[in-house]
Amino acid sequence: TTTLTLSANNLHPTVGTDVELTGRLVDSSGKGVPGVTITIEAPDYGTDFLPLLTTTTDGDGRFSATISTWESGSVPVRAMFEGTEKYLASNSNTLMFYASDKKATGSPGTSLN
Repeated sequence: TTTLTLSANNLHPTVGTDVELTGRLVDSSGKGVPGVTITIEAPDYGTDFLPLLTTTTDGDGRFSATISTWESGSVPVRAMFEGTEKYLASNSNTLMFYASDKKATGSPGTSLN
């Protein structure tokens, strides 16, 4: 079996901001799975996920990818490993981005002075 994890440097970006995703694919003994393709996906308007981009794990099973947020509101993203003859497929946790159209400048009615 394999386990795939996914994290991001910013879960509350402004629309159009780049977000760095990082993760790791490990086997059942906790050893990184090297040199395999990881697909970063976002949902279609139905229940299917569609691929955004692919990346490859390094020698320790780690990977990174950069995406740009394209719409405001909540946007789920996950990573997927299709599996190989040696390793079973797995999906990561789903990250939920909450993108806004404007940069945060404080709560309404408050001053930043």
